Amino acid sequence: MQAFVEPIRTLLALLELPVDQPLYQEAIALCEAALDPTYRIAVFGPFNYGKSTLLNALLGQKALPIGLIPTTGAAIAVRYGEQLQSQVTLTNEEQYTAAGTQLLQDYALLDGQRQMRSDVAAVAVTCPHPLLKLGIEFLDLPGTNDQTAQDALVRERLLTADLILQVLDGRKLMTLAEREHLQDWLSDRGIRTVVFVVNFMNLLEPEAQQTLQKRLRLVAESFRADLPPGVSNLFRVDALPALRARLKGDGAATQTTGLLALEAAIQQLFSDRLTSTKSSQARFHALCPRLQTAAQHQQTALEIQLQDLNHQYQARLDILTRAQTLIRNGFAQDVRRFETWLAPENLRSQYQETLTDVLMQAQFEQWFTSEFHPTVERYRGNLRHWLSKASDFFLQPDPGDCAIAFPPSPIPPLPPSQNVLDDYIKTENFQRLLDSPWGYRLRQKIPARLNLSNPHVTPLQICHSLAKDYLIQFSQAAQTALLHYVQLAQPAFQFTTPPPPPQQDAIVGQLSLLKQQIERLATIIEAGG
Repeated sequence: MQAFVEPIRTLLALLELPVDQPLYQEAIALCEAALDPTYRIAVFGPFNYGKSTLLNALLGQKALPIGLIPTTGAAIAVRYGEQLQSQVTLTNEEQYTAAGTQLLQDYALLDGQRQMRSDVAAVAVTCPHPLLKLGIEFLDLPGTNDQTAQDALVRERLLTADLILQVLDGRKLMTLAEREHLQDWLSDRGIRTVVFVVNFMNLLEPEAQQTLQKRLRLVAESFRADLPPGVSNLFRVDALPALRARLKGDGAATQTTGLLALEAAIQQLFSDRLTSTKSSQARFHALCPRLQTAAQHQQTALEIQLQDLNHQYQARLDILTRAQTLIRNGFAQDVRRFETWLAPENLRSQYQETLTDVLMQAQFEQWFTSEFHPTVERYRGNLRHWLSKASDFFLQPDPGDCAIAFPPSPIPPLPPSQNVLDDYIKTENFQRLLDSPWGYRLRQKIPARLNLSNPHVTPLQICHSLAKDYLIQFSQAAQTALLHYVQLAQPAFQFTTPPPPPQQDAIVGQLSLLKQQIERLATIIEAGG
């Protein structure tokens, strides 16, 4: 059974089942029992069926509390010891040991509300009996017709037993609850090493006993017990008369109660360890489909979780991609608008006449501050808007504003009259004009077309020429700056693909291990354990 234990324990760790879930408790109990060499015999049945009395009769002494009122409120393990002694282990790991069985009265009985004590983890009794010394351990289970918590405890402990003694009441043979327990608690879970022990037949009339015997044979034949050849799965034991006979040392009376036949069967079953192995294997085979179902549910849940993470991750990538397209397209569109506005022919079309008038009126600074510069800033602001978004969204360095240098102010004021150019040429203002950054161009252009002393070269013509040159110079400088800015801005639109969520790798790994364990368990089952 070692082949089952490690894969099941690994699977349980992967499933992360709550420790109070029945499937987890049963799997752990079955694994622990498979590794335990003790031959465990569980006495199973409803309250008041004489389970503790039967065990006391087998042990030959009152090792367990008995009475008319249902009392057993814990699973009491009876194992070998040199003297009759009780031991109680609490859930906080405290232990109490005392001679005799008085300790059981305090910890192993039901309280006034017929509830088990919640602080008791384990109860054991040691007893000097030959059967126990062989390595047999009896397990006295609470009755199954009272509380849900007791039923859950019984269901779990039944899986740990190599042999089940199901006690029946001959006066009310196989109630509906007993039939359901036989199917749901035993047969369906692969527990087939079951011996039926019928009590209270001595209280029936002879004719009723004969009728009952026939019915009992039908019950025994209907249950597929996993027992060695020659061992019956049905015994009549009158528990209370058997205990009295044992306490008196009356062997003949003991013989008539059917106790000795049951003892002989127990010894034979203990000797045939192969039966125990087959029993364990059947229980593992019954448990594994439930574990596989839980594992498949866990696998489905993990796959859904992984799919959700993938969707979230892909949605994040989609958002980044769409944002990149939107911001990049918006930036490119505003760049084209700025380029169109900066084109020399466009600037001249929009501003040359206005700038000529401005220069004639000596109002360049006012025009530049109120009209031209704000327009340039608006275009630059549009570009800055997209780059700020890109920097914030993609966490890239911000390249700042597009650095555009404006040409210096064209000229000082010109004379307003076209008829006084000759006088103006001789003035200090015109000499300053020729010495200004624009002077070289004036010397190149005006003399080529006109004579400076020609009275027909008017201030309007000069201002018109200066306005044109200013706008062309600005266009060239601004377009160069814009081209450089566009190149500088490209890294801001890039984003680093985010790594997948860290839990995604963990889920993928868990899924892989889960699938491996499911396949491993299936292989073991196909191989017959």
